Amino acid sequence: MLKSLDDFDPKQEIEYSWTPPSSWYIDPEFHQAELDRLFHRHWLYLGPAGELREAGDYATYEVVGQPVVVTRDENGKLRAFYNVCRHHAACVASGKGNAEVLTCPYHGWAYRLDGSLRRAPRLGKLENFKVAEFGLNPVNLEVWGGLLWVHFGEPEKTVSETYPGLVNYLDPDDLANLRFVQRREYPLACNWKVFVDNYLDGGYHVEYLHPNLAAGLDLE
Repeated sequence: MLKSLDDFDPKQEIEYSWTPPSSWYIDPEFHQAELDRLFHRHWLYLGPAGELREAGDYATYEVVGQPVVVTRDENGKLRAFYNVCRHHAACVASGKGNAEVLTCPYHGWAYRLDGSLRRAPRLGKLENFKVAEFGLNPVNLEVWGGLLWVHFGEPEKTVSETYPGLVNYLDPDDLANLRFVQRREYPLACNWKVFVDNYLDGGYHVEYLHPNLAAGLDLE
């Protein structure tokens, strides 16, 4: 299965294309390969930076199964962390809001917006407990065009270097001037490739599924 993935040539002429096997959509091994080879090696879009305008703002996300919290600290700096308490792995924040600290609801561990541990109830007298070693684990964060991007590995390139097509089609200054209004989420019960396939079939389905739209298009 993975060998066929290694043999894939994105520049192959469409006349010589082939349909991916169904296992690519349902096999746990293939999904893990996607995480290792794709999602954990590239910058991933998170959301608009405009969602966190004020010092103390925070917002939570889930990206390829990873819980993330982004904060804007008292100096205005944006930071990203795994939304996981260093004690028993509960989430330290939910939704979005404004706060001086992020407090785990399980045992009350509290973290500053720079990720450092501020308070761990009843553990102050433990000789082997080093507060400085138990801050939230950071996630690589970059702001491009007023948009938040995260990288779960060790990035070798910036966002614009990773996706040069963005620079060709989108002006980062124009994007940065957009005003955030609200976030809407639409959960989809499908493999991500099924969703992408729907938009990359060249309008193959439009004539039949969207006849009113098709009436105004030249599908030839």
